[in-house]
Amino acid sequence: QMAKGHSYFHSSSVEVSPDNRYGLFAIDTVGRRIYEFLIKDLTTGDLLPDRITGVTGNAEWATDSQTIFYSRQDPETLRADRIFRHTLGSMPDNDFLVYEEKDETFSCHLEKTKSDKFLVIHCESTLTNEARILHSDQPDGEFKVFEPRLRKHEYQIDHIGDRFYILSNLNARNFKLMSASET
Repeated sequence: QMAKGHSYFHSSSVEVSPDNRYGLFAIDTVGRRIYEFLIKDLTTGDLLPDRITGVTGNAEWATDSQTIFYSRQDPETLRADRIFRHTLGSMPDNDFLVYEEKDETFSCHLEKTKSDKFLVIHCESTLTNEARILHSDQPDGEFKVFEPRLRKHEYQIDHIGDRFYILSNLNARNFKLMSASET
């Protein structure tokens, strides 16, 4: 039904808020992976007036079910380079820039850890990674660097229980798995 009148239509990135009240989804009617976020109240079936345009389609909810973090791309290169914070009911033009990747060889995206306790900004280039973390129940907080980028150091993190799990190629030709407490 939403595709009517468009020569191209793609929907993706369905994210349900932690309280199961809202569903966020992305639509692309251009075909360049330039999406618009729509938010549906799942109790009433109504779309909220919060429409966030010019986004990558990558988003995550904070624990409060009122805050969304999402990424935007450079309009020419389509490189995902900025992460914003949106509060339901506010104007998207006032969304807060929480991170900007200035190195043109890196792109960035968001995800939540398996524990849902942390939001992670992953910054990635061909041979180097960096992660920034934020407690998902502190959406107004500041993302902190997990491990600073080091040329040719690739790593991925996740959080389960009370520990971080790190897959890293540092001093490990075929990667190694490590763990660390969250403190």
